Amino acid sequence: MVTSVINFYIRCNELTKAREIFNELKGRGVCFDVISWNILLIGYAQSNLMEEASSIFEEMKRDGVKPNYITLSSMLSGYSRQGNPRKAFVFFELLLDTVTEENWISLILGYIECGEMKEAIGLLNEMIKSGTKTKDLKWNLLLNKLIDKGDTQNTLQIFNTILLNGFQSDLIMNSKIIKSLLIAEQYPQAIQLYLHLNKGNGMELHDRVCISLLQHYLQRGQFDKITSLLNALQGEKVFWPGLYVWNTLLEMFSAKLNLNVLLKIKEYMKEMNLTPNVLTWNPLIECYVHINMQEALLQLDLMKEAGVRPNQQTWNILLSGFKRHLKDEQKAIETLKEKGYLPP
Repeated sequence: MVTSVINFYIRCNELTKAREIFNELKGRGVCFDVISWNILLIGYAQSNLMEEASSIFEEMKRDGVKPNYITLSSMLSGYSRQGNPRKAFVFFELLLDTVTEENWISLILGYIECGEMKEAIGLLNEMIKSGTKTKDLKWNLLLNKLIDKGDTQNTLQIFNTILLNGFQSDLIMNSKIIKSLLIAEQYPQAIQLYLHLNKGNGMELHDRVCISLLQHYLQRGQFDKITSLLNALQGEKVFWPGLYVWNTLLEMFSAKLNLNVLLKIKEYMKEMNLTPNVLTWNPLIECYVHINMQEALLQLDLMKEAGVRPNQQTWNILLSGFKRHLKDEQKAIETLKEKGYLPP
């Protein structure tokens, strides 16, 4: 019952209240077991209040309560999250033969967080030598941390190491690794890795990388980066965005009503001699529908002049635009017909 009350306040993030109750009961002579101490300690450790967690740990030992695996593991994880791997390592050593996959990964992440890559890679190699079985989910945590840090060289090194030790990388992780190399302008490494990972499995990985990379630059307005990328890869057979890639990006940015980006995409397509189809024109028309109906109709005329036939989606886009302006569906249909815009 007492433990439940303390746990309740911790779950509500009322750590001070939980500590007050704990101390009050302790002062009345209540003897807490390791489970009760752990509940309090974990609450502080998970809130990154490691000074307080350490104080609880020392007090627990003074009271003659022996820390168990959960106690030591929680302290290790807390210090690792805080970016203090040296203190985390103290608890790692205390775990001795009970060290688990979770403990290894927590400590390695702690070293990565504070940029001590030599120690992180050393620990990773020790972990592999120890024969510790590691789930792909944990490897993904490690790789995502490295990618977030922008450390492409070590990301690639660790990625190759764990691939050799049973890591089954999926489409999402493969595309993230390749994208990080392309952003770092390490084009040969990106191409080599892509060819190794894809092994003739179609265009899904290729298109995912292109879409993600170009979206990254377009969102930031880094048009010069796209130009540099296209110039660098002009003679290559990979990472050369096709019509599907650009159309997907047009749809993405049309939903955000980002006309400036849409027009830049059309420029890139023109430079690459790509012929727009109805899936190219529709996002542009949809964006104009929200900004200026006359311009949307002009885009429709330009589309027809280019020999591209409107489809049902084109009609629905225009109809929804007129409905918003006229507040009447029938009137919207009549207006479109009067202007000579009939459904396909």
